[in-house]
Amino acid sequence: MSKATGFDDADDFYQRLVEVHESLGDEQTRRFDLALIFMLANHVGDKATLATYIEMAQDKEGRQE
Repeated sequence: MSKATGFDDADDFYQRLVEVHESLGDEQTRRFDLALIFMLANHVGDKATLATYIEMAQDKEGRQE
């Protein structure tokens, strides 16, 4: 599983996410994030791949403490 970005300009994507989050309150941000996660998970469509990404995200979160 590659950890590299899969598109040419990841900075533009990140900036767009930041802009969306800046315009939302806390509850709206949680709902937006959940909706985006489910849409992307549906796009991936493979349970094993999604499980691997969940583990990777948990590992990354653990290292940030």
